[in-house]
Amino acid sequence: MAMDVLILNSGEWVLASELAAEPWHVLIYHQRSERRNELHVWLPRAGRGRAGEYAFRRYWLEGTIRWCVEAPRDPDRVRGPSVARASVLTLRFAAPTGLVLWSEYHGGHRLADLTDADLSRLRAAGTVGPFSKI
Repeated sequence: MAMDVLILNSGEWVLASELAAEPWHVLIYHQRSERRNELHVWLPRAGRGRAGEYAFRRYWLEGTIRWCVEAPRDPDRVRGPSVARASVLTLRFAAPTGLVLWSEYHGGHRLADLTDADLSRLRAAGTVGPFSKI
């Protein structure tokens, strides 16, 4: 059963779509204050034996650029986010133009809870790099 509304530090998120994508179930949430900010969550279907695996992306609008923001451990595999050290989250910002920035977040929040100000600061501090760091 999906949650229709998520209340996070970054605002209120409303369930917009539920998609079946074997063996996953995809939930797409839109931020109520800015519909082009989205949370995409891939959850394993019941009985698939992948209870510990999930994928999560955030699409975030800054000016005219809609960034894909994620915390990949291995960009080619669907699973939980990378936490390199205690409370350090490595984030990848990917722009539609192909620009990729990497940034580290030192705090207690997770990707869904980061505010626009947090994301702006992290994007500004990011360093250009390849899409995959493996």
